[in-house]
Amino acid sequence: MPEFNLDEFRGVTRLFPLKGMIMFPHAVVPLHIFEPRYRQMTSDALASDRLITLIQPTSDQIPTPRGPLLESIGCIGRIIQHERLDDGRYNLLLAGIKRIRIISELNNPGKLYREAEAELLLENNIDAVTPESFQEMVGRFADILNEAEPNHPGDTEIRRILKTSRDPAMISDLISQAITLPPSIKQMILSMTDVNFRVNYLLEILRMMTTPNIHQKLSEATFPPKFSVN
Repeated sequence: MPEFNLDEFRGVTRLFPLKGMIMFPHAVVPLHIFEPRYRQMTSDALASDRLITLIQPTSDQIPTPRGPLLESIGCIGRIIQHERLDDGRYNLLLAGIKRIRIISELNNPGKLYREAEAELLLENNIDAVTPESFQEMVGRFADILNEAEPNHPGDTEIRRILKTSRDPAMISDLISQAITLPPSIKQMILSMTDVNFRVNYLLEILRMMTTPNIHQKLSEATFPPKFSVN
């Protein structure tokens, strides 16, 4: 999966609120950009650092002068591929880089889209993840992959990563992106910077999903991703 540094990040981020779409670090999500404010956001990003933060409106939809109230935790990502259509719309691939916490929104009358002062979140407690928990997490997710679409050509990349990576932070994020869960649960997992806690929380979910007579399917927006709209 793409790995990027954030040397260009200066504590201010463009915000792309997208209800129901949670992006995790290391994952790649497709986006179709058509609203004028987000066309401007995309154009500005492409002209500079290519960075955009994908973030959720809160479930209670509290209004603010700039739009619905947003969750405090999102994921900053970089545009790794784009196509500008003749009418000004864009198709993008956005690669998640790091969890980010919104400190305060900025009032910038010259921008149609929203911006915020924000801080990057560091992950911790990675060394506490036991080999047994990690292997069970990977194994149960592999079982779900095999049951869902054992020969799906788009699974090649994620299967390769499962076989070659021993990074519990990255693997737990990729699994969280791939499986179908309510947005509220995915948002909760995104907020977990304690990697050991995240792995064990996700492991409990995977155990339920792989228990006989409990059927869950993988999200269709895995590998290769299909385009979603804003």
